[in-house]
Amino acid sequence: MTIIILLTLGLALGMFSSSMLLNVENCFSDKENFKAILVFGIGQGVLLYLGNLVGNALTYFFTSYEGLIGIIIMVLVAFKMIYESFRIRFKFKVFQIKKNADLFLLALAKGFHAFFIGIASLNLIFPIVNFAFLLIGFSILFSLLGIQAGRKWGRFSLANLAELLGGIFILISAIIFGFQYY
Repeated sequence: MTIIILLTLGLALGMFSSSMLLNVENCFSDKENFKAILVFGIGQGVLLYLGNLVGNALTYFFTSYEGLIGIIIMVLVAFKMIYESFRIRFKFKVFQIKKNADLFLLALAKGFHAFFIGIASLNLIFPIVNFAFLLIGFSILFSLLGIQAGRKWGRFSLANLAELLGGIFILISAIIFGFQYY
């Protein structure tokens, strides 16, 4: 259960960072923010579940290595998030979501971490549907908090810190998983 909480917090902190960066310059209206919160949250859960389905399909080919592959995927996702936290973020230009498709594509781009964690989560003794709903709830909550933080403080450093902490949580969960699995 500790691994699930750490993975959920790590992925939700990534959504916090994204939501905050979208609102640093108050680019989005309240209606767009509400849609973004729902799409980010639901997108995370759906992509996690789809990743798990893909992982289940691939276990036929990698049966004896699925635990090791899961650990490697978690570590790669963690290092990607940590790397992203150190990149210099330039100010976003003000943009509006013109169509719902723009929002869905943004959520898809931000949700690939959840997809890969879904592939890696095959050996976790926790129902994937429960994990997906937990992730949806935390992602919605952290997206809401990120929007408010972006409007209030508008600091790129706070978004970078959230991304860094998310990567660290996922890395810790990979280490715990490695000790439990082997």
